[in-house]
Formats: sequence, structure tokens, C-alpha cells
Amino acid sequence: MATNLDPQLLITRIKNLPPLPEGSMRIINAVNDADISIDELVAVISLSPTLVARLLGLANSSYFGRTTPITELRVAIIQVLGFNLVKSLALSIALNVEFDVSRCPDFDSERFWRFGLTRALLAQKLASKSQDEELTATVVYTGALLMDIGIQAAIYVLPEQMNAFFAECKLNGVCINRKMLAELSVNFYQLGYQLLMRWQLPEIYALTLKHLSCPTVQQDEPQLVALLRSSQHIAQDIFAGETDCVNQYRKELELFGWTGDSFDAIVQEMEERQDEIQELAAIING
Repeated sequence: MATNLDPQLLITRIKNLPPLPEGSMRIINAVNDADISIDELVAVISLSPTLVARLLGLANSSYFGRTTPITELRVAIIQVLGFNLVKSLALSIALNVEFDVSRCPDFDSERFWRFGLTRALLAQKLASKSQDEELTATVVYTGALLMDIGIQAAIYVLPEQMNAFFAECKLNGVCINRKMLAELSVNFYQLGYQLLMRWQLPEIYALTLKHLSCPTVQQDEPQLVALLRSSQHIAQDIFAGETDCVNQYRKELELFGWTGDSFDAIVQEMEERQDEIQELAAIING
């Protein structure tokens, strides 16, 4: 399917998306406040009943193995989810709520989130041995979850074209990023960068997408970008059932303090927990 849309016009549409509602902005500001207390975070999140419901759903999911139900958000944060995870998931859910992807039926939203969660968990594991102070658990997890937000933005402004793209990609096994680049002359990282700048999210996430939009690795690439690239590739291999390929990332893994053998256990864990991650994805997706 050929698309005559001027790529600059598409970017302009992204730039002109409505600003985030005040409630979402308060959540984003809270998530990125390093000094916020649990009570303050609970108060801000509680402004969104949808967000509270989904976080409680996550806390009670089989992923966390709870035997007694959790009915209060504060308890869910302290006993189950943890402060950093809630901050990352709250941001992802808040942004996800802003996009209606129902007009793109060939977009598998649950798979989208399952892949994003797998990549985010891998990124956190990779970063756990790093000495880079920038690679905090929250930054890494949030950065990984925001990598594909440009896809949601593209669906929102071009639902029919994107639906045709997804249908063709499923039929021919083509990567959606390559399809977008071929038909629209922009990839979803570029669109994600424009969106995050529009919504004034912390600069580190927008700049990460700007680096990722470049098809070749740059010498001055931040370690966060390198880590997310590696997590993306490994997650793709897990989804393709080709985890023997992880050995090809041995040199990349060594940059973060891992050997191929020690990381094999992490990959195996991700494979074994896909059903549980699927449950989390369904809850985030709503």
C-alpha cells in the first residue's frame, strides 16, 4: 500500500496532538520526582480510578504470586509492586490511556505490551551490574517501555494506513518499523521523539528515542541507548523462539558486566514467565 502522506505533515500532526490532561501531567511529574514519598505518589495516582484499578489488578496477578487479595494501592506498593515498578508502570498506563487504538484492529495491543514488558525486564536485569549512575531501575524500565510509543501515536493519527501496514507485516513477516520507514519516510522512534518532546517528558527519554531513530550505532551513544538496543534484540529472539542467538550479543553483554553463560539464566527466566507477563500485558492494556 503506497501512502502519499508527506512525512513532515505526519510529524506536524504528532507535534499538534492535544497536550496531556492535567491529571496525566501530575502523574508524570510525580513519577519523575526522585524525592516523592509513597503517600504523595498514592495521592496523585488516586486521581485516576483507571490507573488505580489496573495497578491493583497487577498486584493481584499470578505474576506476583499473591495468595491473599490486595485492595489498597498503598499496600500494593509496599508489599507487592515496589516503589520503582509502580512509578514506571503508572507512567506507561497513563500514556496508554491517551491513545485509542481500537480503529486499528490488526494491531495486537496485548502482544505490544507483552513485548514491551519483556524488553523492560531484560533491560533492568542487564543494568543491574552496571556502574553507570544514570542506569537506575526506574529510568531503565521506563525508557524500555517508552521505546515504541511512536507506534501508538502513528495509529492515533493514521489508523487506516497503520492498520493496512500491520496487516501486510503479518502477512509478509515484515518489521513494522521498516514498513513505516518505506511508506512514510519516518520510523516510529522519530515519531516517539516528537511526541515526548510535545508532552514535555523528561529529556532523557526523548533523546534516547532520537538516538534509536538512527539505524547505525553511533560512537558517542549513551550507555542507556546501547542497553535498550541489546534488550530489544534479545526480546525479539525470545519472541521468535531463537534464544540460541543470544550468544551473538556476548560482547554487548560484557559491556554491562555479564557473560553469555550468566545471562542465559535470565533469558530462560523470561521464556518461562511469558504466560505471567502476558497477564500483566492484558491488565495494562485494559
